[in-house]
Amino acid sequence: MIDLRRLRDAAIVGFGLAFILLVIQILVGNPFEALDRPMHDELERTSLRPNSDIVLLDLDEASVAELGDRLFWPDLWLPQVFEQLAYAKAVGVTLPLSRGYSFPPEAQGILRRAKADSLSRWFRLPAGRTGEILDSLFAYAEWDEALIHTIRSNNNIYFGFKMLDESYSNEILPFSERIPNRSKDSLRANTGILDKADFLAPPMRWLLASNGMGYMEVIYDKGGVVRKVPLIALCKGNFYTSLSLTLLQAVEGREDIDLPRSRVLTLGKEEIRLAEGYAYRIHYTSNLGHFTRVSVSALLGGEVAPDTFADKVVIIGSSFEPYAMSVPTPVDGAMPRMVLVANLLTNLIQRRQAAPPNIVATFIITLLLAGLGAFAIMIPWRKFTLPAFAVLVAIFYIVVAVSAANGTRIAFFTPLFASILAVVIGAFIYHYAEGRRRTYVKQMVGQYFPPNQEKAYIERFMNLPYLRVNRESVVMAVYLDFQKKERSLKEALASFEEFRSTLLEITRKHEGIRVSFTGNSNRFLFTGKDCCAQACHASLEIRRFFTNFNARYVTEGIGEFSLGIGLASGETFVSTLGKVPLVDLAVFGEPLVWACQLALTNFEQKTKMILIEDGVFKHLPAGSKAAEFGELEIAGQKHTVYEYLR
Repeated sequence: MIDLRRLRDAAIVGFGLAFILLVIQILVGNPFEALDRPMHDELERTSLRPNSDIVLLDLDEASVAELGDRLFWPDLWLPQVFEQLAYAKAVGVTLPLSRGYSFPPEAQGILRRAKADSLSRWFRLPAGRTGEILDSLFAYAEWDEALIHTIRSNNNIYFGFKMLDESYSNEILPFSERIPNRSKDSLRANTGILDKADFLAPPMRWLLASNGMGYMEVIYDKGGVVRKVPLIALCKGNFYTSLSLTLLQAVEGREDIDLPRSRVLTLGKEEIRLAEGYAYRIHYTSNLGHFTRVSVSALLGGEVAPDTFADKVVIIGSSFEPYAMSVPTPVDGAMPRMVLVANLLTNLIQRRQAAPPNIVATFIITLLLAGLGAFAIMIPWRKFTLPAFAVLVAIFYIVVAVSAANGTRIAFFTPLFASILAVVIGAFIYHYAEGRRRTYVKQMVGQYFPPNQEKAYIERFMNLPYLRVNRESVVMAVYLDFQKKERSLKEALASFEEFRSTLLEITRKHEGIRVSFTGNSNRFLFTGKDCCAQACHASLEIRRFFTNFNARYVTEGIGEFSLGIGLASGETFVSTLGKVPLVDLAVFGEPLVWACQLALTNFEQKTKMILIEDGVFKHLPAGSKAAEFGELEIAGQKHTVYEYLR
């Protein structure tokens, strides 16, 4: 049977440690963040998996080398790229495309009619090169028109742009405001929404021809790592969405995005609670190598099957710096921007947001593990419970790992530290209590068992399932002996039974418990706040009953009885020795040894008094009388003994 006191101690240790760590987390944050964060990052890194829903069109190093100077003139190669993406669900462009330098068609006539020397001065070129340069400019103007026509025809092109802290007086595009109007000042004050002065984007004519655009802004944490991406931001008083959210609108055909002040992003009937600044906690599911990746050079060379991009989301970007615009992430030291956009889009489609460690969940887990750790070391079966607790911690780590793979982070080292500390504290409490208990058991065994059997009995009693340790208890021991006359022994046995039943009735009336009876001795336990008074009243009533009881048997000539009563107080151990607690209840400890010795001393000296030790004397009921009997030494300890008169 489990000791309820050990349960209480374990609960106190577990709650105390969990509460202290909770206060520390509220005041200064997670004290083990330096350990938890790398572990979770590594778990997230090892759980990256393939993603076949998004195709990355990569301007890799080979593509940059093949394009050569044409790389800086996107009009020369982007139309061919976009033409092969006509059947894709959506195409997001994350390349840092420069602004165009083409001439509008209406300007071509003016240039052709201009004089050669004027053109030479304008371009600061030799007069002989003027015609050649003009022909190139006119051809580029045609390429620009071809690119704009391709963008407009596809109706699935979305450009990404970079937000700026300074203003360059760029024109605000008419399709940029995708979110219902809200009070800008209120959003700035209450939600910390990102507010930028301007943006740097591809040529304006390309943007106007496209189906939409979105910014590629990120938020760096204190360690310089990107863990959150704002989904919505302000620029020059207008709302803009991130490129990933813009692509989500394209993929799902949504126009029902709302922006409440509570930082809950509403997608139709679905709600996503965002972090400060409408930031989405990104869960990295894939790295560059986990996506289907197609090289721009392979696409331009006709090496890609026509159906590769059909019904796919395509993100055009680069894995080659500086065009990759890489950012540090928990799973990659330098993740290309197109991979970051792809991960965020995957999160939005799956409605899966990374969840940081929750302080309430951490408190509950810490409470449970610390309490179980303390309890595992406090009970006698710790040879089995400690390995079981170690298995429980291992299972907890597996849960943490699986949760990290799904984007939910659970604090691991805080509960682990609390559980280890709880085991240490529990071991100290256990060995302290066990040492005291072993002392009591030795005293008890030394009184009733031969020396050659002491060791075996001590270990036997130490392994008993103790129910509790009661500091406020009194043990009453009663000895009865009979000296029969010439009459029937049967009558003597009947008298013993009469005395025992009356003794039990009196004790129960005063809330005492009979814990054992062997032969002519009975032992009773009184517990609680008034245990001394109850034991004294019961002993006086037993003595009064004995006076009349003995006189009757002496008068009838049956025999003469001798009585001895002893009272002792202190800490006792209560244990069940069998399957019937009311019969096989046993009490161990110093009070039992003292009570039995006092009753035996009283019995041997045939006094009419009740012998009590000084612990009971200090708590005698009001109006009681007692006289000092002397000093006795029992089990190596000396106590002053008193005769309790009334």
